[in-house]
Amino acid sequence: MQVFCIQIFVLLNVVAFAAIVLLTRLAFTGPDRVTVVGWICVGFSLCVFAAPLSIIRLVIRTKSVEFMPFYLSFFLTLNAIAWFGYGFFTKDLYVEVKKDRKQLIRS
Repeated sequence: MQVFCIQIFVLLNVVAFAAIVLLTRLAFTGPDRVTVVGWICVGFSLCVFAAPLSIIRLVIRTKSVEFMPFYLSFFLTLNAIAWFGYGFFTKDLYVEVKKDRKQLIRS
């Protein structure tokens, strides 16, 4: 089971990231590249925030955070940092500030 988890981790974090970088570097230029990377970030953001809804519902229903895994909070924070970076490097102050404000409220 651990080997399978490591394989999935490497596949999603190394291979998928390399594919995204190569695709955007080779197939798109200038503003189109920024738009494509932005939509990829939207897709990952949707997955990150929609996947743990059942856990969050359990936490709200039981009024206990014992069911809230550490890695959930950790990766939600990483997602907020990724959005901050996207907003910062594209000089999109709205994205940069809005996502970080939500993260501060959530913490």
